[in-house]
Amino acid sequence: MKNSRIFALALCGICLLGGCGSRNGEEREKEAAVLAAAENTQEDLYKTDVPDDTANSTNGTANSTDSTNNSTNGTANSAKENALVIEMGPDKEVWEEGNMICTLHSFRLYDSPGDVPINEEDMYTIDAGRYMDRSKFLLMQVDIQNIDYKGNPDDGSINVSRFMIGPEEDGGLGDWYNSYPVYLSEAGTGETDYYHVMVDEGETKSFTIGYYVPVKDAGELRSKCRIMVGEQYFEIPKTE
Repeated sequence: MKNSRIFALALCGICLLGGCGSRNGEEREKEAAVLAAAENTQEDLYKTDVPDDTANSTNGTANSTDSTNNSTNGTANSAKENALVIEMGPDKEVWEEGNMICTLHSFRLYDSPGDVPINEEDMYTIDAGRYMDRSKFLLMQVDIQNIDYKGNPDDGSINVSRFMIGPEEDGGLGDWYNSYPVYLSEAGTGETDYYHVMVDEGETKSFTIGYYVPVKDAGELRSKCRIMVGEQYFEIPKTE
């Protein structure tokens, strides 16, 4: 558009210099000078317009970055969709003397604990003897954010055996009523405090917890089982 205007001005200049009649040599020289000036101006405008393309390229990069950010956010949102967040406290769904936020995520079902890199000698299976020979092995991650919970009066610990897996309804899976954890990545020492973990006020810690659950696959786990915390039941998120 700018170039068209330059040539139009040039032509007008030629007409003014030469009129509509015949032109002598001097007038033709003036006409050539006007055209040369117009061409030089056109080249200058072209060079001036180049940064617009650069700006467009920069915008494209920015848009690409936005797309990458959106993709990252999508991954984060997907992770959140596969997590169960349980708030505990005096006025929360799960009652407790102090406030905590427990996030249960990364549910994975295996044929046996031998399929995962854990030491079976570190497991505590006394409560699973009746059904472990016909069970799958479930692992999940638990992130415990201790807001102001004082912990167990004796040692300030948090008892993670409160996180149990049970049938959605009585008799739904035969004579199985619930599964206590049989594996804890940071277990206490000895049988009496195996499930006791230390999470100080204002601190967040993550633990791996394992269970024997008498189900045939992940579909049956989600359709027939629930996570039991206190007297509340929660749906099991999608397994990974």
